[in-house]
Amino acid sequence: MGGRQRRHLGLVTALVLLVGLFAAPASATKPDPASDLVDGHKIWICHATRSLSNPYVKILIDIAAWDVEDPDSNDHGPEHHLREKDGFVWGDYALDDPDDECELDVPPPPPPPPPNVCPDGEYADYVVTFPGNKLVPRYPTQTVSVDIPGGEYDVTLISGDYMRGGDSIRGPLFQPNERWRLLGSVPTGYTDDLVDTIADISGVVTDGLMVVFDDDVSSVTAEHWSVGTGDPDSNSVVPEYACLTEKDGGADI
Repeated sequence: MGGRQRRHLGLVTALVLLVGLFAAPASATKPDPASDLVDGHKIWICHATRSLSNPYVKILIDIAAWDVEDPDSNDHGPEHHLREKDGFVWGDYALDDPDDECELDVPPPPPPPPPNVCPDGEYADYVVTFPGNKLVPRYPTQTVSVDIPGGEYDVTLISGDYMRGGDSIRGPLFQPNERWRLLGSVPTGYTDDLVDTIADISGVVTDGLMVVFDDDVSSVTAEHWSVGTGDPDSNSVVPEYACLTEKDGGADI
């Protein structure tokens, strides 16, 4: 074999060996990362994401990257990668065991809301809202759906009468007995009469009333003054709200 042929064969052999050197690691099996835990150089952590629906990614990091001393570094740690959403904050934390899974420490549910607030600013167990229609002797009742247990209730009734007052052109407007009550097994007393000569009255409060429901009720009715008294000399009134508080144990703030 000539010298030129031997040099050519040697070059081909060297190329084959070089290719094999770089190709071999590609077929090697990736070591189990959990085995790195035994010597203390690696730890599993829960890395905080930006999503409450998927709050953590479980990752394996070098122990040197778990920095609990310097929250301003670019490593991981209890003060790193804090996330905030919907008023809840969560961040990275280390797992005690490589088999543990990440769990979001969900805050306890908020306390139940306080009893309803009546438009007069007082608390009530139930606030019944009427649709704003006027009661008059010709259409003397108005019924709304509710879900109220039977019992005895202290009651505040709030009244109005819209776009009907006197003015400087037409003179004062006097309307007697703009009053109503809430029906029950024992109905309330009547509301205070609205003030005359004032236009667009709303939010007139009558408290110190009481109603009794012998049984649970699914609706309550506001009734105009003219029905219970037979007094034809009465005018329109708008039932706005009925605020009910149980006499025993209700609205405990």
